[in-house]
Amino acid sequence: TDEEVLSAVMACKFIVLSENVGNAGAFEQVLYMDRPRLERAIRHLARFHAATYDDGDMLERARSDMFAQGSYWSPDQRDPSEVSTLPQVWAELCRAFEGEDEELFTRPSVVSLGQRLASSADAVSARLRGGG
Repeated sequence: TDEEVLSAVMACKFIVLSENVGNAGAFEQVLYMDRPRLERAIRHLARFHAATYDDGDMLERARSDMFAQGSYWSPDQRDPSEVSTLPQVWAELCRAFEGEDEELFTRPSVVSLGQRLASSADAVSARLRGGG
């Protein structure tokens, strides 16, 4: 039922939905759902994702109560070496994928993304924490 699916989804601390595009051994499926249950779960997650749209009270609550827990990807929550090595790591990734789409991975705006992200890490952190 929808209630069972919603209960199972909401009991998870982290939820990652992804499409397997080849390497079947690269993930672990903790909560198995057949297609109908998965479709219901995605509908519930979509509603949850859009729950704060134009809801000032909910957005304020998220800013004040939830961002400290939910901002795992905020640069100030990560190992500082991730930000400092981002330009080099991104450049290496671009070189590694250049053969897949040379026009994309040699485009200056794409190649410079790592540097631009590293340069804006403080502003991104502030924004993710609801303060910018």
